[in-house]
Amino acid sequence: MISNEKGGDTVTVLVVDRDWKALRKTAEAITGKNAAVTVMLKSSGEAAAQFAMDHPVDVVFMCAELFSETLVGKIKRFQPMAECHILGAGQDITPFLVPYAL
Repeated sequence: MISNEKGGDTVTVLVVDRDWKALRKTAEAITGKNAAVTVMLKSSGEAAAQFAMDHPVDVVFMCAELFSETLVGKIKRFQPMAECHILGAGQDITPFLVPYAL
């Protein structure tokens, strides 16, 4: 299991997508394989950036539709250690989770 930037065992994952069905599916995929994970679901880039400003984030998954260099820059400004991954429509996140051994 990876540790978050503060050295704890819980990993905070931020998932950004306008499609709530996709958000739920991604959350289920992450939490179904991991006990010590907090998953935050945001349906806009603005909400995601605001969350990252006020809370620790270790990993970010965002849909390609909401991806922008500006959004990633905002998240990285407040959470420089966060890893950001861009997902295509319907893309399986499992390959992204393996390296983290969440």
